[in-house]
Amino acid sequence: MHESLLHFLWKHQLISPSGLSTAQGQAVQVFRSGHANHHAGPDFLESRVNIDGLEWNGAVEIHLRSSDWVRHRHSQDPAYETVVLHVVWEHDQDLTRADGSLMPVLELRQRVDPALVQRCLQLINHLEAIPCQRQIGMVKEITILSTLDKMALERLERKARSLVLPMQERCQGDWEETAYADPRFELLLLCRKVCANREQADFIWQYYSNQINICLTHDDGYDVIQLGSITPWLKLEAIHSITT
Repeated sequence: MHESLLHFLWKHQLISPSGLSTAQGQAVQVFRSGHANHHAGPDFLESRVNIDGLEWNGAVEIHLRSSDWVRHRHSQDPAYETVVLHVVWEHDQDLTRADGSLMPVLELRQRVDPALVQRCLQLINHLEAIPCQRQIGMVKEITILSTLDKMALERLERKARSLVLPMQERCQGDWEETAYADPRFELLLLCRKVCANREQADFIWQYYSNQINICLTHDDGYDVIQLGSITPWLKLEAIHSITT
């Protein structure tokens, strides 16, 4: 058993609530597990529990064994005086507060589904790159397919935000112009495929620059776009890897 697993079980209340009681026989009802404390002091703060008919608002400390309270010297630390419930996996020692009253201890060993504990321990002690990969057979096919569809859509939207939308803005919202097939991209891809160095790419680019004029028809006439230098287009090579 790992203390981190006990934190998880308590935080999400993965314990059997029926007939819950302390090791001393006091009835326990949990209204709020509290929020995890990542600083010095008790593990959970602002917890709300009812113990033997009396409602308490305070901290909860988590340990594997009750005796860990003594070993960690919490009884000597004023920060732990706000603890209203000591949650442990195994109760092996009664504890008293600074005022001499008995510390309520909740033992979880008999309150957690063994199958759940086993699955959690497998995830904690996993050797695989993806901890839950052996549990893929437990997932319904419809869930897998819907997840893949969602991920594909998110990927498409991410690429659109990084590539297509900026292009559309430059074209002032004109989708037809945005989607226009620019031969300069095709020529750039040709250079990437057949050229061994920059000199060869410059030669091919200059050769075609004397032959290619792109005429885009607009309502007010014709715009002639010259091929220009290859330099700015070489900087856009990453676009090909993004879109393919």
